[in-house]
Amino acid sequence: MPRHHVAVRKKFLNLQKGSGEIAKTICAFLWMHKTRAMAYSYAHRKLKKRDFRNFMDLKTWSCCKDEMASRTASFIFGLKKAGCEINRKMLSELAISSPEAFTEVVHFVRKAALAS
Repeated sequence: MPRHHVAVRKKFLNLQKGSGEIAKTICAFLWMHKTRAMAYSYAHRKLKKRDFRNFMDLKTWSCCKDEMASRTASFIFGLKKAGCEINRKMLSELAISSPEAFTEVVHFVRKAALAS
């Protein structure tokens, strides 16, 4: 049984490289510090995804406002109604890299919205 404790401590010591002398020597502090760091890293990965989605929506909205004079939500709804399977990331890249292609997509969505 004592080998298990040594193995767990060794695993956490390997994870804790470069965090200072106290964290390397006191096992309780090491455990608390590393579990908190892992929790924050999980939460911040989720926040990063949220920030990127907001940024993509902002890029699409700015181009959509110029072309269609409507909100992004109605534009996305029109895309789904038209049967177009372009996701938000592709739309934002399309809006920035080739505005003329994005204009064509906007006109396609507008025609589909008026037809239904």
